[in-house]
Formats: sequence, structure tokens, C-alpha cells
Amino acid sequence: MKSINNFSNKFFEKSKHSEIAGAYLESLFQTEGRFSLESVSDQNDKISYEQVHHFISDSESWNEERLNNERLQFLNKHKFTQTQANGILVIDDTQTIKNGQATEGVYYQHCGSTGRQENCLSFVTSHYTDEHKNFPYKASTYYPHEETKIDLACHLIDDFFANDLQAMFVAFDCWYFTKQIVRKVESQDKLFVSKPKLNRIIFHQGKRLDARSLVTASSTSDVYFDEKVVFKGLGQYRLIIFKGEAFVTNDFDSSQEKIISVYRQRWSIDESYRAMKDKLNLDSFQVRKPVSILRHIYLVFLAYTFYLWAKTTHIFYRIYQGTILKLSDLCKVIRNLNIYRKTKMKINDLLASLKLKPNLQV
Repeated sequence: MKSINNFSNKFFEKSKHSEIAGAYLESLFQTEGRFSLESVSDQNDKISYEQVHHFISDSESWNEERLNNERLQFLNKHKFTQTQANGILVIDDTQTIKNGQATEGVYYQHCGSTGRQENCLSFVTSHYTDEHKNFPYKASTYYPHEETKIDLACHLIDDFFANDLQAMFVAFDCWYFTKQIVRKVESQDKLFVSKPKLNRIIFHQGKRLDARSLVTASSTSDVYFDEKVVFKGLGQYRLIIFKGEAFVTNDFDSSQEKIISVYRQRWSIDESYRAMKDKLNLDSFQVRKPVSILRHIYLVFLAYTFYLWAKTTHIFYRIYQGTILKLSDLCKVIRNLNIYRKTKMKINDLLASLKLKPNLQV
């Protein structure tokens, strides 16, 4: 597809790499849970399965981190997608369920999407969001025998601000509310919003309590609990409790509504990853090497970036009667265009593309 190929040309210097990347993106949009390396080669009769496999697994002439950095630069230079000073960097993790143990890093662990123990591969992720848009920033594969998830999260925070990207807040759930991450955010002169675990020890009005006791006492009240408390091992921070939910921040000036709104926006990362899993085959990698897995993930991120670009620049307005508001809208347009492209082919060429015999009689 011309629009996707023109887009991939922005990120790959070699024409063959760009051609394969374009076919890869097109296949991600079209297959919805049925993605495979074979489906990539099916997009272009000039590309073989072996070339796709080499591209994703063995090629040393392109670098996945460089690709992702160029993607972020592309986003940040366009006014509709650039980061904003009041934006939010969200830190979280996501898992992909896998059968067997052949893929490095797969082990039995808690899976957020199912809420139970699963055999899966885990990634620590960073995501940018504001009132108008959100997009994935980076992902780091978690290997139990190497760095902790907290270490990986700290690297992602440093990396984001080292690339001159803007955000006022860093938001993360209670699992990441640790001294290491809080100090990392503060070292960047940024604000954070999180939730404390209910068994977290705090000191309030000279009393040693756990967070649960304050949450329970405030659970039936429509009035905000909003006070400075001392968290054991961390120091003094602002604790807000409203209708049974507790929030902690180093922002002592913003309204309670603003703080809660910032935390709520971290759900955009869950929504985006769910969409990328459901519509862009984020989980459907058929490779086992760590570099190959990361390449697949960053190509999915690139596909999501194409969606943002198509949505904000309206590149399909001349051929699509509707408005692209959701990722599913774009997937539908691309699938329909592929059907239209096939109907314009000569009958034997069409049969060959469908892997049916010429002069088929039905």
C-alpha cells in the first residue's frame, strides 16, 4: 500500500528494508490475531519468507533502538503529536502469554490481563499521554536473572527526559511506588502521582498507621482527606483519599481533582496496549531471540504511529467516507483497500495471490 510504504521510507535507509517493513506494517493491520511471518511475505510477491525472517531475526544492517528513536523524533516534530509541558509519562508493565519455555525470559508469573498466574513474557513499558493523544514510548524486556523491573523503570524515566521530551508528571501504580523510583522522578525535577499499597506504613499526627486504616475511615465520606503525611523510608508527601481510593504525590499545589485526573490518565496505557494486542498483533510474534522480539514490538509501535499520523493528517479523507477515530477504523480501511486492490488484478494474478490454481472452475 502506497501510503504505508511512503511512511516506512521515512525510517529505513535501504529500499529493501523499507519494502519489507511496509509489508510487515500492512500485515499487522490486516491479520488481527492471525499474524505470521508468512502473512508478511504474502503482502508483496517480491518478498520471500526467508527475507522476512532474516529482516526480523538476523539482519545487522538496521537497529531497532535507532528505529524507535527516529519514530519518537518524528512524533515530536509534528504539532499534533509532539509532547507537551503538561503531559504525563506513564510507567507500567505488560505481559504476553506464551506456551512452553523456549523463549528466553518466559516464566510462570502474575499476568495483569488475566489476573492470575500464567506462563508469560513480561515487559516494563513507558507511555506518553495528555488530554488529546497518547503513544507508546519504549519497552524493556524483563529477565528475572538480570535487572529488576524497578531498575528498568528508572532507565526508561531517564531515557525519556534525556531525549528532550516534555512531561510534567510521571504516573505509576502502587507496585512502582518505591524509594528508587520516587527519587529518580525527583532527580528530574518532575512531579509524580501514584497509589500507596494499603499496608504501607505512614505517620500522621504523631501516630504510626498503615494506609488501610485511613482509607477505611474515609471510605464512606464525600469529603476529601488531603494532608501531608510521612511515608516510612520515603519522607513527607501529600496523601489524598476520596471514596475509598488513596493517591500519593509530591505535588502540594494542584487541586485534588487534578491529581486524581492525572492518575486516571495512566489507564490510557492499558487501553493502548489492549488495542495493540487486539488489532496490531503485539502478542503474535513468532520469534524467540530477544532482539527479534524487541524488533517486532517496535514495528508494532511504528504501526501505531502510522495510525496517529493518519488520524491527525487525514490522509485517507479522499477515499474513506468516514472519520478515523479508532485504531479499528484504520484497520478496516486498510483491509478494504486490500480487497479493492485484489479485485483490480487480472483473474489469474488474483488466484495466484490467493494461492489458488489458475483457471479455477467452481
